[in-house]
Order: sequence, then structure tokens, then C-alpha cells
Amino acid sequence: FFSPGSNLTLAVYDLTLQTMLLQAASLLLIAAVNGSIISLCALAFGDAGPAQDGRLTLSPFPHIDILGGLALIVFGLGWIRPVVLARSAPRSRLWTTTAIIVAGSLAIAVLALLASLLLPFVAVSLSRTAAPLAADFIAKFVRVALGFALVNLIPLPPLAGGYLLDLIWPSGAARLRRHSLVVALALLAMLATGYPTRTIGAVIAPGVDLLMHTSG
Repeated sequence: FFSPGSNLTLAVYDLTLQTMLLQAASLLLIAAVNGSIISLCALAFGDAGPAQDGRLTLSPFPHIDILGGLALIVFGLGWIRPVVLARSAPRSRLWTTTAIIVAGSLAIAVLALLASLLLPFVAVSLSRTAAPLAADFIAKFVRVALGFALVNLIPLPPLAGGYLLDLIWPSGAARLRRHSLVVALALLAMLATGYPTRTIGAVIAPGVDLLMHTSG
């Protein structure tokens, strides 16, 4: 996941089938929880749009963004399909938008905590063959989940934090959304350099260590 870069432009990533499958499984869990929590919070603040759009569901597939999912599987950082919020709900008060964004990221952080608590049970309940694979998945999931929770606080579409940009700089946010494909491709190119993953990895490292060592 947070692999060290080389002297070349692109970083070196673990693209083994096992790692990509583990991160694909992480994507399914993260998309289901983050998308449904954001939609539920929007509904609680009076915006029924996400529920009507089919986003108030624990099925991950309505929430997955193709490029964002690809980024998470390959680079360990990504995003889900943005939930369309009614203008009246997030624009009425800054704290409403902030609460929706934070709730989505906090839910993923809690999911990482719950996953780390499974480590002791994995060690004693599974066979010698299955236990290392399960422990590896949990470790990767904790890192990916905490990275997702942090990076999606950034106020940039298509990240969840992009809702804040609608309030801070409406015209700029509108332009970025009109060119969403270009923005997404630019984010993929940035992730390929390795700098965002290393930076986010350094920030969340204490949290990852705390969860893994406490549960272990």
C-alpha cells in the first residue's frame, strides 16, 4: 500500500493479485458504509434526494465510482461516487455540510477500529493457512480505511469534502464538476507519483499503529 518511491517519477506499488483483491474487498466495505452514512445524514437534515437516488443502501455497487474505485484498488487511496445533495440542505448552514462529511469519514474510521478488534479472534480461530491471509487483509483494510477517511475530508470534488467547496467557492466547484473526468484523471496521475500516498500514510501511521498494536 504505502510503498516507498524510487528516484523515478512513478512510485513502486504492490500490484500483486492478492493485494489488489484485498483492496477490492476493502473498496466494497468502504463504499457501502461511506455512501449509506452520507445519504442517511443528508436524510436526517431534510434532504431526501440521496434516498430517492438509491444511495440509502448498504449495497456497495450504487456508491462505487469507476475511477475512484480503480484508484483505491491500485494505489490504496480513492473515492466513491459523489452523493448528490439538494442545494437547500448543505447550503443553508456550513455546519450541516461539515457534519455530513465528517460523519462519512468517522464511520469509516470506526469501521477500521472494528476490523482491528478482529485480529485476536483471527489468530486463535482460523487455521495456520487462513489466519495470515485474514490478518493481512485486516492490516491492509485498516490502512486503506483510515487513508480514505482522511483524504475524503479534502475540499475537492469528487472527494466527499468537495461539498465544502460548493459553499466556499461555488463557481470554482461548478467548473470542477463540469470537468469531473479531467479532475479524476488528474487525481489518478497524482496518486501514481506516490506523493499523496506517502503523505497520507505518514499522517495516519500513528493511528494505524495504535489500532494494530492495541488489538494485537
